[in-house]
Amino acid sequence: MGFFEHRNYKESVPLGFKYNKTVALHCPNNNCHFYGGLPLKFIDEDLYDSPPTVLIGTVDKFAAMALFNSNNKSLAKTLFGYDIDGNQTSKPPSLIIQDEFHLISGPLGTMAGYFEILIEKLISDFGFKPKIICSTATIKNFENQIKYVFGRRKSRLSPPPGITMSDSFFGYQSNKTSKIYLGIMSHKSKVSQSMMYGKIVASTLLNVNNYVDDNMKDYYWSLISYFNSIANLSSASGYLKSDYKRHMTTLSRSRDYQMKARYYNPLIEITGRTPSELIPQFLKRLENNYDDKNPKDSVTVCLASNIIEVGMDIQRLSLMLINRPPKSVSQYVQVSGRIGRDKKAPGLVLFYLDQNRPRDVSIYETFKSFHDRIYSDIEINSVTPFTDRVVNRLTASIMIAYARTRLKSVSSYLNVNDKETVFEYFKEIRNSIFEKAKLTGLTDDEFNKLEKNVNSILDSLIRQINILSEDPDEKNQISWSSGRDKEGVFYAMDDKKPDTTPLEVVTSVRDVSPDSKGKGYSSFSLWDYRED
Repeated sequence: MGFFEHRNYKESVPLGFKYNKTVALHCPNNNCHFYGGLPLKFIDEDLYDSPPTVLIGTVDKFAAMALFNSNNKSLAKTLFGYDIDGNQTSKPPSLIIQDEFHLISGPLGTMAGYFEILIEKLISDFGFKPKIICSTATIKNFENQIKYVFGRRKSRLSPPPGITMSDSFFGYQSNKTSKIYLGIMSHKSKVSQSMMYGKIVASTLLNVNNYVDDNMKDYYWSLISYFNSIANLSSASGYLKSDYKRHMTTLSRSRDYQMKARYYNPLIEITGRTPSELIPQFLKRLENNYDDKNPKDSVTVCLASNIIEVGMDIQRLSLMLINRPPKSVSQYVQVSGRIGRDKKAPGLVLFYLDQNRPRDVSIYETFKSFHDRIYSDIEINSVTPFTDRVVNRLTASIMIAYARTRLKSVSSYLNVNDKETVFEYFKEIRNSIFEKAKLTGLTDDEFNKLEKNVNSILDSLIRQINILSEDPDEKNQISWSSGRDKEGVFYAMDDKKPDTTPLEVVTSVRDVSPDSKGKGYSSFSLWDYRED
């Protein structure tokens, strides 16, 4: 896959793609077995038309199940063993593999745990429950996390612990150093944090250029510089661009006139504000090895945020500067784990701490003991799928998604004659909510409150459908979704709330609140702003 330059085109032509009403992958070599096409699909409509054996997706797709998936039709049911007429034609998924399970926590894990009720119900309607396998970076409190997210009372750890702590057959304790942590904290002075950061970067790169052996220089040539906030990153980035050259020149002359100064090629940045199409290109550039004849081909400094916690697996990286502590210990472990992956070169993590912040000072004063017990201090993942806010926000979504998946119609309209069937589907998924809530160990008061909230939302759905059924269209149908010229059972979160449609359906598991809009006044003009 990739691009090639064609003399008849002004732009590069994608290689390995076919376009015929959809996008298909194929091998461009006409002698290859896969010249006609690869058995890979990534367009939603293609997946619904012919469900694959292995489906890879994100939790964000859960929210779309209540909405219209394609051409105003609800087709996600085909992924769960139903055809478009609602008949059971095949088995639903029997194995679920959850990667990076430690990230399914907090608000995202809470919402995913509530949507898992819907997934489990659609599969268990066929008479069995799927097997679930999770990979995670931390096993602390994994039983409760499994229980709250997937609703399973029993879970097992694999591989199991061995006879001794140092050798479990699957892994053994090594005496080799994989990472070295160095804490840096300047004395109280009038020097700004950004200036100190610039000096640390210049000093580090200068030492790599002059004191690291040539056969090891590639591992330490590229510096990954992590920041826990975009504000700090922007400040440091500006300082590097303006004063790095001066710092490097001063340091190289003050120590030894024979030291070779090192001036970096343009900075790269991997953060949430980096355009998504550029991130793969930057990661590819980080893979470029150091070459003493063309040193500028390899990245010198990469500024990064917590986006690098997952997905940046580059063997040659062994040098990192962390500018102030990440917000959690687990995040610190994840970020520092991006380097030092090659046994030949232990990773060096420079931890720059602010002397004006108590937490930073505490870490610096207990630096060795902090790192000796770092894995035992990892925070317990928090998943609370039955809080009032989650229940009120998501219950209508999973009820409507379940009913639309089970109905024989895939239309964006509900036939009035089917409303009693829809009400039964609503009650079925309601009972599934209560079953999972009991499993998680809610108190009687908490369960009674949950029961009251869920039943209230169910009554609102039934009431709305009954009101709309009194005035159906000429086909005896009512609309599922509200629009500009029609009233429906629900409205999407991103749309403007209609006056007569009380129930909202979320459109994303990550963004659970609509955009806020407002107007501000200045002495010159009236201006509008939008805050996401």
